[in-house]
Amino acid sequence: MKKNNYKQWELKKRLTLVIFAAVFSVLILSSTLFIIANYFFSNKNFEENAFDITRSVASRIEAAIVFDDAVTIKETFDQLLLRTDIRQVNVYLDDRYLYVSKGETNPPIYFNEAELCHANSLFSKVLSICHSVTVEGKIIAHTYLVFTRDKLFKRQYTQIYILIVSIMISLLLSLIFASRVSDTLTSPLHKLAVLADKVAKEKRFNLRGKVYGTQEVRLLTESFNQMLDEIETKDDELLKYTQNLEQAVEERTNSLNHALEQATQANAVKSAFLANMSHELRTPLHGILSFARFGIKNYTTAPPDKLLRYFDRINTSGERLHVLLNDLLDLSKLEAGQMELDKQTTSLREIAINCVAEQDALLLEKKLTLFWDTEKCDTNASFDRSRIAQVIANLLSNAIKFTEEGKSIHISFALTHYQNQAAIKMSIQDQGIGIHEEELALVFDQFVQSSKTKTDAGGTGLGLAICKEIIALHNGKIWAESVVGGGTKFSFLLPV
Repeated sequence: MKKNNYKQWELKKRLTLVIFAAVFSVLILSSTLFIIANYFFSNKNFEENAFDITRSVASRIEAAIVFDDAVTIKETFDQLLLRTDIRQVNVYLDDRYLYVSKGETNPPIYFNEAELCHANSLFSKVLSICHSVTVEGKIIAHTYLVFTRDKLFKRQYTQIYILIVSIMISLLLSLIFASRVSDTLTSPLHKLAVLADKVAKEKRFNLRGKVYGTQEVRLLTESFNQMLDEIETKDDELLKYTQNLEQAVEERTNSLNHALEQATQANAVKSAFLANMSHELRTPLHGILSFARFGIKNYTTAPPDKLLRYFDRINTSGERLHVLLNDLLDLSKLEAGQMELDKQTTSLREIAINCVAEQDALLLEKKLTLFWDTEKCDTNASFDRSRIAQVIANLLSNAIKFTEEGKSIHISFALTHYQNQAAIKMSIQDQGIGIHEEELALVFDQFVQSSKTKTDAGGTGLGLAICKEIIALHNGKIWAESVVGGGTKFSFLLPV
């Protein structure tokens, strides 16, 4: 049975999947943020209302407590208990029990003079509040009310159900939209490919493609039609000048070979571009989805500080994703010497720790152990934080990708010299499939891969080229070494 490989999918399917995944991610993230924010604001309003009721009760029974009027207190509290959001109402006079409406008669854990206090968690079903009743600055009693959050929770569940239905409808619409958009983009290419196949099989060089679609597709169709014009002209010349048949055939063959070579090169560049984008975007996108899933799964039980860490990780990965989208443009700028660096004195170890944190999910998924060097050294140097982080993230991503499950990755730092000046050396060593000795220098060229990685697990051949240009712009050096026993060690030098 033929394997359904993503790399063998039609362009239409790929575009549909990418657009749908992007819409799905935005919907899930925005829905999660909405649910959490809505619950926090609703709970805040609930607590403020409960505090106001407690203060009001204390004020209303002040005179009844002074005159020891239990009947008035009972009538006041019985009216309160008619509310569905109040479960228990108690009043205490010093150590002497005065009145309890219903529920437990034990006093609250503590009272704080002239202040409201409660000891309930954010997600507790009840909210206990006590308030001091004072006369002329002296505490004469304490009121104790227990409120239930049942209505708040019910309203929150209803909103979640409505939101889920809305998301499902939105996803269905986005799938239809993604399919229509991808069809609009790929339909002209598909028709041109069918026409080219028909021309090639039937040798009907008088056929022409309809020029429409995007500017790039129109240009491609026009070029194809021009090529057919040239072929048709040459074919007519062959009929007129049969005596020069051999020479004309040779000229046409050369022209076709040249056109085929150009088409092959263009197709190779396109394939490398698509594969590279998938490779470069996978790591931060995986981080965003992983921590978003953690937040969705644990939002009802996780404390706010833990949720904040999830959002911080998502934000960090999102910013990284934005940087990666400009990699191709950056590479052209780097090669042209037009890239401007924002150098700052920064700890290289700190940047590496942040990059590892972004890829924690991948490390856990493959059960990889990460070892840091035990020898501590000063890793402060002047460099562009985002560009060097890009280099480290790329090398670490490759190490994770090519290291088998359950094995380890080693990261080390060392002080050395390069070109007669102090430099920091950082190394990332994996236990992966390794690289042939004769290919160690070639892997830093554009669109070049090791023969061992030209599989489904292989890279694009663009990431290391970007790393090389970034390090060169910092007047540094980057290289790869084979490790005895298997694996590869990538190292680079940055002048201090």
